[in-house]
Amino acid sequence: MRAAMTARAALLALLCAAATDAISIASNPTAVYSTVTSKLRIQGDGFGDGDGTNLHLTFVPAIKATAYSVQVTGEKAISVLLKSGKQWPLPAGLSESTLYVTEVRSDMNADPTANLLDEPKAVATVVATPTVVKRDDRLLYMSASLKLLVNGSHFRPKKTQFTFDPPLFAGVDYEMTVKNAETAQLSLKTGRKWRSDGLPGPLKLKRIDTGAGPLRIDAKFGGVTVAEVQANLGGHGVTVETTSDKKYYQSASEIKIIGHGFNETAPANALRWGNKLQGRGTNYTVTKASTNALTLSLIAGSKWRPNAANLPGPLTLLAVNAGAGLVPVGATEAKKGRVVATIYADPSLRSDASRTIYRTLTHEIWLLGGGFVRGSTTVALVGEAPGGEPLKLRPYVDYLLSVFNATHARVALRDGRAWATTPGGTLKCVGLDTGAGPAPTVTEQMPRVLGKVAADATHESGAMLTPTASTQTLYETPALKRLKITGTSLCAKGFNGDASKVDVAFAPPLAAGVARVAKASSSEITLALEKD
Repeated sequence: MRAAMTARAALLALLCAAATDAISIASNPTAVYSTVTSKLRIQGDGFGDGDGTNLHLTFVPAIKATAYSVQVTGEKAISVLLKSGKQWPLPAGLSESTLYVTEVRSDMNADPTANLLDEPKAVATVVATPTVVKRDDRLLYMSASLKLLVNGSHFRPKKTQFTFDPPLFAGVDYEMTVKNAETAQLSLKTGRKWRSDGLPGPLKLKRIDTGAGPLRIDAKFGGVTVAEVQANLGGHGVTVETTSDKKYYQSASEIKIIGHGFNETAPANALRWGNKLQGRGTNYTVTKASTNALTLSLIAGSKWRPNAANLPGPLTLLAVNAGAGLVPVGATEAKKGRVVATIYADPSLRSDASRTIYRTLTHEIWLLGGGFVRGSTTVALVGEAPGGEPLKLRPYVDYLLSVFNATHARVALRDGRAWATTPGGTLKCVGLDTGAGPAPTVTEQMPRVLGKVAADATHESGAMLTPTASTQTLYETPALKRLKITGTSLCAKGFNGDASKVDVAFAPPLAAGVARVAKASSSEITLALEKD
């Protein structure tokens, strides 16, 4: 009996000793990206037979236990798996930081609260995740451009490496200097090219490694374009400037393209466009050419962009052949090219000589035409008077113009203003500009008659109303609950002021019970909502 008890005590002592064996971690910090690396492998000894759910680690800087899980991958290794949406700790303002494990506890230990780690150990170097800025507007010549700046964030001196498409190799094709965390400068080596295939096109950065392994950049699109590589200038190199601020109508007689490297013999320049525009006499002809500019003249019956419904819109030049083959002038992969003009629909305006416009009582007139553009359309209006000086109406002073769509605009006469100084003449539009300059089809020599200006119609009672549309705004659920109608002789002589005997009709009509006449006099009628 005594021998059996002694053996049992010895076995228990052995199990306890085994259960309290210390855990050691190898001092071999692994580099991880702060936001994209999902797994950290830690090597050491004594991790036991558990699956990892029994292990609890304490990190400095701290990581919440809910942010990761632990998996035992062998007697001498564990993996810390970061959960989705979590990241390795990186103090603000730092580009890298050391991550320590200070404690390891195990649920399988005799004392689950005991720290089994022999001493704190550095297990990772947390590196800020780098980014790269897309620059498909940056131009490089195949070998004539000697330097390229790559912009981004968290570049690290002596540890940053790039992988390009087409392939370029540091030390062979270029030398790289990290100037700061946001800029890396690449210097082309003698006899090398920015695109190893020698063809114009985008130079893409596919991967970046700042110390924690190659990181794929914008993999969906095969990398980030950091420059557009073109043929060297001289014989077959061409550049074109973006001039989207130049505005033309569809049928403008000519447009001008600015750049460098054009053939000075005008017909020798061939252009490829983002739409179906064709040169050499089909839609246009290059009529003037210099090294720095081309002038294109439109063929009668053609348009720079035919579909007016999609205008205003860009006119995009994709490539230029100045005599030695087509050279892309913009982001070739996305077929962006260069916007050399903004094209507006040809504006038009209909005449309506049969329309009667009362000199002050017609509050608004509608303009019908085409190509109207909100925010950029203006008109020049003149009210002619027989035997008198024409009245040049001033925008915002005499009238307000509102464009509703490409075919309809409204001209509203402001309170106290008139369409003409005296009746008997006509109201004309002598100028129209929808955004690309004065329309050549509406001028003082070719005006549009908008109507005949007649004397204000007077009611047999002598009553007249004063227009107040621009000074009174009513909402469907109004804050202003009273509407004032002003004028002269609104009520008959001897009117006793009984508002209930006054009736006012509107177009469109108000529903019954919506409003009532609250006050009335010969010069003013006030209406109020029934709930007022």
